[in-house]
Amino acid sequence: SLSSWPGWLAVLLGGMTLLAGVGGADLVASGQLPTADPQVFVVAIVAGAALFVGGLAYLAVRGIVRRRHLPMHRYRGPSVVLLLVLGVTVASLAAIPFVADVTAIFGGGGEPSVLGSLALLTSTQVGLLLVTFLFVALPRALAGAPPLDGGAPLRSLRLGLAYGALAWLASSALVVLLVLLLTAAGLQPPTQPAEEALAIVNPLVVVLAVVIVAPIAEEVFYRGVAYAAWMRERGRTFALVASSLLFAVSHLALPDATLAGFAAGVVLLIPFFGLGLGLGLVYQMTGSLLAAIVMHATINGISVGIAMLYRFDVIRLPT
Repeated sequence: SLSSWPGWLAVLLGGMTLLAGVGGADLVASGQLPTADPQVFVVAIVAGAALFVGGLAYLAVRGIVRRRHLPMHRYRGPSVVLLLVLGVTVASLAAIPFVADVTAIFGGGGEPSVLGSLALLTSTQVGLLLVTFLFVALPRALAGAPPLDGGAPLRSLRLGLAYGALAWLASSALVVLLVLLLTAAGLQPPTQPAEEALAIVNPLVVVLAVVIVAPIAEEVFYRGVAYAAWMRERGRTFALVASSLLFAVSHLALPDATLAGFAAGVVLLIPFFGLGLGLGLVYQMTGSLLAAIVMHATINGISVGIAMLYRFDVIRLPT
């Protein structure tokens, strides 16, 4: 079988080279390293990124090779956490050409382009779908999984809509309560990147990215892969809690790099953890990934609808 050390070595060297390249390029851009050739740091960034991603991909392939002899009812793919890191890394690298749009959306640096907005809002989701296809679907790591619609598409749609509306009400109430508690404690509640995007990005792009692409990609990964893989290996309870925790952590947002900012970000992971539990329970109850996708899309759709009405002065929300 394949040894793991080449993969970890590539990840370590690639990560160090990538960080050195980014740091050097930042020093050149700020004028603190005026005599350096910026191309050197660009090469370092590209080489470091290639090594880092290559190392992660090697470890993913190794996971498939090591588990290929397991019976069909077991999970025969790479570590779920490794797949998440690989997907997010690929997404981050894919977003590099759209730095100006990042500044426009999150730094108030102008109006973002439609293509850049779409790329930034969907890069992580596309990255998750890509690693799922390459390292789970192709090697049939979850062979014998139930059909997408659980065998009852209309029932899945109805349940997804109903539970989505209920989950939105519950999570919104919880968010309001937590924000009030954080404010009373003198902590600044963090803003999700998607919330900032809602105020400036083309509404059609927001709907496509947040209401359609995100629910499909995230449910395919967090429920269709993470929950399903851990359920086969560790049982339903572990799968439900672990996949919900992974879902919550992936939505971590920090208002600043201070300890207080970190604490505020962690507190607001509670609603995401609760949503993950709800989505997992619906998937568990129905055996339908479609029900979870529709539920997720309903939650996001209601939030986007209200945000758009507020953005265009149709309604007023309390501050």
